[in-house]
Amino acid sequence: MTPDIFIGMPVFRGERFVSETLHSIREQTYGAFRVVMSIDGPDDPSIDECRRFIDDERFELVVQPHRLGWPGNFNWLLGECDREYFCYWQQDDVASNDYLMSLRETLAHRPDAALAYTDVQWFGDRVDRDTAVEIHGSRLERALQGIEALHYVPLRGLVRSNCLADRADGIPEVPTSGHQQEFVYLADLAAAGAFVRSGEGLYWKRCHDQSAHSSWFGQPDASRRDEWCALGNGLVGVVERAAPGASRLRTISVVLDRLTIARAGRGFFFMPPQTETGVARFVREFFGRYPNRLSTLEPADHSTASGFERPVHPWVSSAIEQCREDRAVMDRLFLDGDSDVVFGVDMHAAATLLLGRGWSEPESWGVWTMELMAEIQLPPHRFARVELRGHPFAPLGPRRVGISDGNGPIDFIDCSADCSIGIDLAPTDRTVQTRTVSVQVPDALSPLDAGTGADPRLLGFGLREIVFRR
Repeated sequence: MTPDIFIGMPVFRGERFVSETLHSIREQTYGAFRVVMSIDGPDDPSIDECRRFIDDERFELVVQPHRLGWPGNFNWLLGECDREYFCYWQQDDVASNDYLMSLRETLAHRPDAALAYTDVQWFGDRVDRDTAVEIHGSRLERALQGIEALHYVPLRGLVRSNCLADRADGIPEVPTSGHQQEFVYLADLAAAGAFVRSGEGLYWKRCHDQSAHSSWFGQPDASRRDEWCALGNGLVGVVERAAPGASRLRTISVVLDRLTIARAGRGFFFMPPQTETGVARFVREFFGRYPNRLSTLEPADHSTASGFERPVHPWVSSAIEQCREDRAVMDRLFLDGDSDVVFGVDMHAAATLLLGRGWSEPESWGVWTMELMAEIQLPPHRFARVELRGHPFAPLGPRRVGISDGNGPIDFIDCSADCSIGIDLAPTDRTVQTRTVSVQVPDALSPLDAGTGADPRLLGFGLREIVFRR
């Protein structure tokens, strides 16, 4: 029988469990498959464990010459798929012997489906069972259902390979660690075809102390917020591909509602505070990282049904509108002549649109850094230098404050009172949409730790003004 299932297994330091996983594949009652084990780097200790299975001609071992990372390795395997079906199999998981058979039979009976999946039974440190709702409807409806679900279960299903053309790039590779980007891939697949559940077979997912899944939720809030923003940017792209002529304002409103508002059935990797201020801050940070998403947001046309009839919370709508107004103010200031531009954080609401991760809520005088590093998202205009004016939290003496242009070298100064710190910016094309200045305060401490009050916030530099030099 000619193999018609391609099983892709990215492997990285999987020597502890990979043999058990490969044995589970070998014992499948449906045996017409090809397995490619892609070792992520030549010095991985998993190589010897995987090599034990290559005496079976269905199993192939590939050692990557350098690390690709999980998304890169997954995408490499997608590119190697040469069979009718693609199946991702995690290196430390197993499945019931009828797993592949049940998925293949489900797809055979559902030609409209892009993917078939089973329930996932956790074992090891967890013993609960997860399922996912099926996805049906028009192309746009399926994409929106995938975005609403954001469920990991279908990733472990069986995909009709001709549907992968709609997600040619696989899992997007982004500057963050990217472990939420699998949902962009899945939402694109949902746009390509239905997701259907098989009532037979079972995928067993191992929970253990070294699993990547366990480490993700141990990340600090700032990192999880970054991942959630990057996911939002990817999901906006999904909807744009599924409905190219749709209102951009409606598209972004629906996606940001999904990422910020707690509703029944929704899961969150990062949940913004469920207050108007908390939601507005996340929306601002999203547009600070992806300013191109804020441009040309035309009002939605309500004269006909569009498929976007989804609830959008007023907090989300008002936050987007405020960001639009603030961006217009900012653009007028930057485009008005050749003079320098001074943003007082206490005077211009627009200035807070520049604040990325690591800042407190603005106060009447300005805003504090609340992490060891904070970011300023520069607007897409040409200028030669940026200067930050403010004061450190320095009850115990001078504090170091540093600034860098992106990943460039850091310039530190010691200050104990009002000070200004700046950096010359390398020339860039105005079409560049995102540029980040990092503010580093390695000596930051809280008033509680300093013995000057009960405030537990980690305070470093109090920013009052941002100056842009032409």
